[in-house]
Amino acid sequence: MLRVVKPSDRLEQRSFLDAIYSGQLLVFPGFSTLQEFHRLVEEFIRGFLETEEPWRLQYQLSEEEFRDKVASLQKAFRQAKHVRETLFEAFGDIGLSLEKTFWDKFHLRVSPFGSGHNFRETARLGLHRDTWASNIYQQVNWWMPIYPITEERTIVFAPSYWGRAIENDSHKWDLQELRKGNPDIPIIPRPMEPIHEPNELRVVIAPAELLAFSGAHLHGSTPNTTDRTRFNFETRTVFIQDVLMGKSAPNLDGRAPYIPYEWFKSALDGRTLKDALG
Repeated sequence: MLRVVKPSDRLEQRSFLDAIYSGQLLVFPGFSTLQEFHRLVEEFIRGFLETEEPWRLQYQLSEEEFRDKVASLQKAFRQAKHVRETLFEAFGDIGLSLEKTFWDKFHLRVSPFGSGHNFRETARLGLHRDTWASNIYQQVNWWMPIYPITEERTIVFAPSYWGRAIENDSHKWDLQELRKGNPDIPIIPRPMEPIHEPNELRVVIAPAELLAFSGAHLHGSTPNTTDRTRFNFETRTVFIQDVLMGKSAPNLDGRAPYIPYEWFKSALDGRTLKDALG
């Protein structure tokens, strides 16, 4: 299920998307543009937080101070145009067509260690499918660690559930209500039955290596039981031609009542996927 794609093995976009829709996890190491992207992100984090060891900032601030600092960092990062343009260049090297690809916002996830610091900006996400919320089965997720990770500080998959339906509450999840602060709406839709995964996969890759996977995968964050905060970059993409042709990963159990095509925007002109689809 986990496949390494080196620059010498560069995939065409159709081959890449077909692999993602079949449940493969693809890792891209050794791409110089990804290394440059990582350098810019790491430099951005250190500069904004004013520390050479961002993974230890949690020791130095109160929970409220840490939350506010993280929220400010995440907001500033979303507006860092030079970082975004470097990643677009890297995606071109990987083999994606920017002309037909639409992007969700760029996000820095900050996952503190221990049981404290449990805020929306830093919350650990349990096992879920992104497609329970987006309802878009062409969605590709991208994930990169900024500092070294371990099995106790990483992303985890439940591969046995790629072809297995799970009872969940996607049918009543409402992003608009979440944004209004409705306490009854969870951050993401949740499984409503116990998850038993005998083949749990904790992905450990190096900083500057990029992981791609379908939003239909059951995945989440491991509990961070180490002594370092985890920083990772993530975003999501949709290839419009596959939406038009109906090519996608399978929908086993998603029941979201709405498809938020407006979440995704063109890298070229800023149009939303909703507008592009007419």
